[in-house]
Amino acid sequence: MIIRGSCLNIRDNSGGKKARCIGLYKNAKSATVGDVIRVSVIEVDPSSEMKKGTTSRAVIVSTRYPEFRNGIHISFGDNCVVLIDDKDAMIGTRVLCLVSRIVKDKFPSIVNKAPEVI
Repeated sequence: MIIRGSCLNIRDNSGGKKARCIGLYKNAKSATVGDVIRVSVIEVDPSSEMKKGTTSRAVIVSTRYPEFRNGIHISFGDNCVVLIDDKDAMIGTRVLCLVSRIVKDKFPSIVNKAPEVI
């Protein structure tokens, strides 16, 4: 579960390393895997064109909070997001972490570029 102020790892090659959740869509109190949130980049790769403080939309691909789907308990090591633009296309060209199967229906382009889907 992601709330406002949560620190997240950016797991694509867009140039950002860490981000902070600054807004949730749909007037929700928390967001889970597959939801779109608004983030502010707080740490960047020195060789990238992205700047600190840039705001962007992001899709949550994994969370620490355990999920219970079809009798299976799934939890990941950290909270990860992938940055997207306003047309729901990825900013980066690769996904660098495992992606939850829940993302598959909403964002098939992210799942196609992921190394493994759980």
